[in-house]
Amino acid sequence: MPRCRLSRADPCSTDPSREEGFSLIELVVAMFVITLGLVSLVPLQLNSARTVGLAHERQRATALTNGALEQVRDAANDPARAAAILAGGPASSPPSGWTVPAGETLATTASADASLAGQGPTSTTPAFTTRLYVTVRAGDPAGAVWITAVTAWTSANAVTGDQRVVIRSLLYARTS
Repeated sequence: MPRCRLSRADPCSTDPSREEGFSLIELVVAMFVITLGLVSLVPLQLNSARTVGLAHERQRATALTNGALEQVRDAANDPARAAAILAGGPASSPPSGWTVPAGETLATTASADASLAGQGPTSTTPAFTTRLYVTVRAGDPAGAVWITAVTAWTSANAVTGDQRVVIRSLLYARTS
């Protein structure tokens, strides 16, 4: 049997006040500090998820808007098809957030083809509405015709809710 001395540095001491390790209170305080740190990260994670959702919606709206413009550009050489696409009737007022550029006149508006609208709203995707606006500049010697596609939707991921993507493209201009 080993002999143990009763000294301060003696590892064989059985004095309970000399035991090393963490007390229960130290562990509870450490757990509380870790919990506070983790709880403070929850709003950051929620904001990140909302931002990713909005980016996904905006990407889909941009694809729909580009698709509508491509459909019109594709039909530009076929007057009957172009008229069918742009058969929205007389010009209506543009949506809030987009105004007809200075010096241009709104010639016609149309809803985008239903095939461009995708599957419609689901539990995770809002309903997108794409409108086409054709404008002409009075007195333009090139006879430029501009097409503007505006895709609007109401987002649950955004602070303001109402979102829109606007893409403008030169549809036609004489080159001579």
